[in-house]
Amino acid sequence: LIIRPGFQEMNFGYVFIISAAFLFALRQIISRVIADTDVPMTTAFYTAYVSVGIFSLFQPFVWQSISWNWDLTIFILYALSAGVAEFLVIRSLQIAHAVVVSPLQYTILLWVSVYGYIIWGVFPDTWTVFGASIIIFTGLYSLYRERKIKKISE
Repeated sequence: LIIRPGFQEMNFGYVFIISAAFLFALRQIISRVIADTDVPMTTAFYTAYVSVGIFSLFQPFVWQSISWNWDLTIFILYALSAGVAEFLVIRSLQIAHAVVVSPLQYTILLWVSVYGYIIWGVFPDTWTVFGASIIIFTGLYSLYRERKIKKISE
């Protein structure tokens, strides 16, 4: 619903969106699996390392020159905040099950919408909000179901 298949012409950007969602979920699973054997800093390093490798494949096709003053500042701030966020997500997956952490991460959809509006003046349309709502409520239902199953088993 978010990318509206069938309502508009498919383009290569949709492949990136679906790939990003898949890789995000895969990273969640892998982080949880290795949480008992690796420290969060190691996992965050490898996540960044793989991300740089993947992004480097596409960089020649989209490269634009940067202005070293403003753009470099933004890149450094982004790298620092993304590194801290990645570390905290991995640490949270060590402490709690993914079914608990994931619904909290759905707030990313809210923040993307807020920042998209503030920075670019773009607000999500009705279909995007509807699709995001389905994603969020599905995650919340999973959390509810897991808690209910846990109570029954106790």
